[in-house]
Amino acid sequence: MEKHNFRPFDFQNLVLLVLAILIIGGVIFFRPFWGLMDDSSHLFSLLPDIQRQGLWRAVWNYGLGDLSWGMFRPTYPLMVYGLYQPGVLLGPIATFLLNALFSIFCVLYCGGTLAGIVGVRREWVFIGAAAIFYQYDLLQHPSLQEKLVILFGTWLVQLSFEPWFKSRALNLLVFVSAFLLGLFSKASFLIFYSMALWVFFSVNRIKLFEKKEIRPWLNLLGFFLLGVGAVLFLAFVASKGSYTARYSLSRILPNLISLEGLMFLGPVFCFAIWILKDRKSFLERP
Repeated sequence: MEKHNFRPFDFQNLVLLVLAILIIGGVIFFRPFWGLMDDSSHLFSLLPDIQRQGLWRAVWNYGLGDLSWGMFRPTYPLMVYGLYQPGVLLGPIATFLLNALFSIFCVLYCGGTLAGIVGVRREWVFIGAAAIFYQYDLLQHPSLQEKLVILFGTWLVQLSFEPWFKSRALNLLVFVSAFLLGLFSKASFLIFYSMALWVFFSVNRIKLFEKKEIRPWLNLLGFFLLGVGAVLFLAFVASKGSYTARYSLSRILPNLISLEGLMFLGPVFCFAIWILKDRKSFLERP
């Protein structure tokens, strides 16, 4: 992964520093209070359950109870406990400050990882992320589980690009752990799974096509089967839930031919054409 020297007085870094100060300062100045129905559920239901049952038993029971809604998110109570319990003890501002720091960390981790993979300066990626207004929902609503999706999804992408250890067994253990934690955070984690699959394919393309090594093909097959298993698992869970029962596989095709679907398929189609047209260049590119 390409390394970039951090220059604190660059324009991009000053913009990010000012933005971070404004976010943290805004939380301290405005002193936000809990307001969503999710906040009420966590404060008067989930946290008391954790106190009565203990953290890990409550995590397990929450995951089982979540199945009736058509979801399986056993990692969610861990985030709720970490963000809301300090707020119960010290006031809501503690929850919002911790949430702001956690949200900023997740976005920086994701932006830094993606910048390293594509070889661009991280600061520009951070500024681009800050320009997306929907990012600020993470700061306004501590209950949003998308933070976990970003965290575990980025971890999986990072591991697909550059393993952490020399030991294959350790790498496999960490990789599967990242995948399962992401899968158990929210179904939208599969967006990061698809990114990680492309990254793994791109990094190993020479071993796959030119050197024709067996192990990368086996790893790619295992990677693909993990995704298939995840889709089948989530589809089964969703089909049994009261909240997700209206979801249907029949909506996949209409969604793919929608404007958003074409925006997704366009780059994939162009990438496939590029590989087929100039396979040699694709394989020789560093």
